[in-house]
Amino acid sequence: MLDIIPFILIILSISSLVILIVRKFPQLSLLDVDTIPDAKEERKKDEIIMGRVKKKSTEKDSVWKKRVLPLVQKWGKLQLSFRQYVGKIKSDVLAEEKNKDFGGVAGVLGVDVVRNLLNEANNAVAQREWQEAEKIYIAIIKRDTKNKEAYKGLADVYFVQEQLDEAKETYKFLLQFDPENESIFIKLAEISEQQDSLEDAVMYYQQAVMIKDNTPDFFVKIHELLLKLNEKDSALEAISQAVELEPDNPKYLDKLIEASIMVGNRKLAEDVYQQLRMVNPENKKLEILKDKISLI
Repeated sequence: MLDIIPFILIILSISSLVILIVRKFPQLSLLDVDTIPDAKEERKKDEIIMGRVKKKSTEKDSVWKKRVLPLVQKWGKLQLSFRQYVGKIKSDVLAEEKNKDFGGVAGVLGVDVVRNLLNEANNAVAQREWQEAEKIYIAIIKRDTKNKEAYKGLADVYFVQEQLDEAKETYKFLLQFDPENESIFIKLAEISEQQDSLEDAVMYYQQAVMIKDNTPDFFVKIHELLLKLNEKDSALEAISQAVELEPDNPKYLDKLIEASIMVGNRKLAEDVYQQLRMVNPENKKLEILKDKISLI
């Protein structure tokens, strides 16, 4: 189940993003459906993606992932594929507007034109001109439906304006083209946390860790979220992973001691306490932690 979650995320997100953008921005109606691969090529791509994720998952499997698994098994039935949705949009929406232009962009965009437009959009972002940036990113996407930079820029614009639903769908759609980019999963985790979907946030951080497992801050966030979900044992495993990566980090050691106390593991709490005492002997919490440990 775990190894197909990224694939499921891609399929679930594709349809909702296409409908969301077309409904909100009719200008996107010149979506070039001819660039979409045929069914055979699409299945082959799916197999490649699933194989890569499965391999990554197997290589990086650990105890905390197994304990987190029940939190992320909440997927329903698959919706229609991207090809089916684009076909529907083409017949229902695009037919009457097929020859319209938007923002002065005509025909198939060349590489230089796309780069210039991306620069304009990025400059608009730097000036906090969100609507202008949004307009340009969409102008690019409607002609170059696989432009990762444009999707990322559009998602970031939505995110900074706290249009969280739009940002979420755009980031999810971006995973179709960039499934190994952990920063996208981090953004989705942050959005889920802001929307109080803590289980989803844990799942997205988990996916980020599977891609980049040497970042202790990811494990710390998982630890904090699991505590909010009252998953104390799993939280202990998560912070243990962070300490394994940075064994001399006083902040992580402190959290590991607290987590050990929560689950009643006195031996672990005492061992980590001694480690913290050696790393940071001036730590003002040492006496407080010592008293807490004595009560286990």
